[in-house]
Amino acid sequence: MPPLLDSVLHDLVERWRGPLLGLVRAWRVERPVELVQDAFAELWVSRERFEGDWGKDAVVGPWLRGIAWNLAAAEKRRAARRSRPIDEIDPPPAGEDDTAESLDRSTRAEHLLAAIEELPSEQRAIVLMVALERTPMARVATLLGITERAVEGRMYRARKELAKKLAALATEVTS
Repeated sequence: MPPLLDSVLHDLVERWRGPLLGLVRAWRVERPVELVQDAFAELWVSRERFEGDWGKDAVVGPWLRGIAWNLAAAEKRRAARRSRPIDEIDPPPAGEDDTAESLDRSTRAEHLLAAIEELPSEQRAIVLMVALERTPMARVATLLGITERAVEGRMYRARKELAKKLAALATEVTS
């Protein structure tokens, strides 16, 4: 690959990997990391059809989101065709480190992730992109096609909702 093309692809991956991964996780796909990798591969393969400036986030973000959405939809269709009854699925292997401290940290993380999963989809996407993937609000806004102010508002409401859910869970656990 010529050095110029290599640097463009590298820049795209660096700018969009985190935000796109957060968004894809919010869509609850089975293997989000693989889907993001596939989205970048598809972006590169179909680069001839792109009619914008690679440096403009307002153009690249929605195009990349569309590629990821199409890949996620195709994966969901494939998964529906190959789904198996729950009794045929093997349980996950037991963890290596089962100390009380790791279980406590693990339990807290599980509770937080469960609370995030219960958020409305637009709030869940914001939390996954901003808090977990450390994506700047401007890039989240571009990827979702909303204003930064809307991102801030959704994040504010998500934090309040998470605090309520976790406080209720803490009360439930200590009772």
